[in-house]
Amino acid sequence: MKYPELSVVRFFFKNSLFSHPTPNPRVIEFGCGSGHNLRVFEDHGWECHGVDLTENQDFQKDAVRGDWNVKTHFWSLDLNNPLPNEIITSHYDVVLFPSVTYYLHPAARLALLESMFKSLKPGGFMFLIERLDSDYRYGKGVRTGSNGFRLDIAETGEFGMTIQFFRKDEILSALSEISNSKLSEIVTLEYSYENLQSDKIVRNSELVVWGKKTI
Repeated sequence: MKYPELSVVRFFFKNSLFSHPTPNPRVIEFGCGSGHNLRVFEDHGWECHGVDLTENQDFQKDAVRGDWNVKTHFWSLDLNNPLPNEIITSHYDVVLFPSVTYYLHPAARLALLESMFKSLKPGGFMFLIERLDSDYRYGKGVRTGSNGFRLDIAETGEFGMTIQFFRKDEILSALSEISNSKLSEIVTLEYSYENLQSDKIVRNSELVVWGKKTI
């Protein structure tokens, strides 16, 4: 992907994050890929941190070359494992989870969200994109647990991967639980769009959620 997610761009500008009141604001993105979502923050002076499973990402190479104009840091981690102290003891103004948490084991997903909510500064934002149970992929594979399926389809490029699917109320309930009801001003946007993948029409159904940590 060469461009940021439209939902990330909307989140950034609708919350006026281009004029953040805190000096040297910090953002961390899980599943950062090559860092295109973080470029939106970089353009406005944010310190950018990224986490991804793959080591050889453009994000990391660009940072080494000095192609980023702000302070950056990259970690290569399996998010099904506990986070290093270097991350969980830091403090962030924004934590991004765009299209990554639904690939995790349910217990790891909740542990990650809980850890990073604690690392979120008061007044900071948490942003997620979750997969809804109306998505094309739902039911196409072997059920794993109450919400997951290990996919047996190839057209989406996710054969053999396990995805967790949720209803909107389940997502909001989990966020309330991990934040002890201290995530406020919650915005939810349902996205449904079709894509042509391997000559098949795939309807993606996602819930974009963001909220602010109560001061």
